[in-house]
Amino acid sequence: MRNIRTTQSFSPQGDRLKRITAIGTTGHRIVKAIEWLKDNFARPLSIDELAKDMGMSASSFYQYFREITSMSPLHYQKRMRLTEARHLLIIEDRDISSTSLQVGYESLSQFSREYKRLYGVSPSERIASL
Repeated sequence: MRNIRTTQSFSPQGDRLKRITAIGTTGHRIVKAIEWLKDNFARPLSIDELAKDMGMSASSFYQYFREITSMSPLHYQKRMRLTEARHLLIIEDRDISSTSLQVGYESLSQFSREYKRLYGVSPSERIASL
């Protein structure tokens, strides 16, 4: 059996992942921003502040974030909020109003619109189907 060297790459995606996560790189800063968003998705988001915290200009941050995640930081946050909302509604049997507030929405109607846009049914339709 041959030993596989740890520097050997198995795919182009492996090389890309190594470049993204290397400490000190722009990709690593974006990974840190993603971690922050996962921990703080319900909080209001300021792209300027998050970019500054990552040591980047807002325009560079936005560009690299989109390059790595294929979506804008605000869209990423929205997706995180709606994913958690779906979990709370389906798995934890929470009501719509408290769920929308818990995941960071100030407007119940905005929450319902965005939920329906992503999942194809409104939160009330989702609950009724259960």
